[in-house]
Amino acid sequence: MGFDKVEDILYKAYNEGIRDKVLKVSSSLKGSYYTYGDKIEEAYKIVKENEEIKLWKKTKKYSKVKRSRD
Repeated sequence: MGFDKVEDILYKAYNEGIRDKVLKVSSSLKGSYYTYGDKIEEAYKIVKENEEIKLWKKTKKYSKVKRSRD
């Protein structure tokens, strides 16, 4: 898979606006990864999970504010 995998993941991350975060996380990952593609893939998963948590928290806060105003 190699660089095709890296290219696909980074292209996808770029379109989602998280490419820089993925690269930053990938450079901070320690441990044994089989390839650079595996490292990028793991960083992408971490960033996506963090983004989903942030979105969930924002939505939860918004719904609490909205309910309290009703």
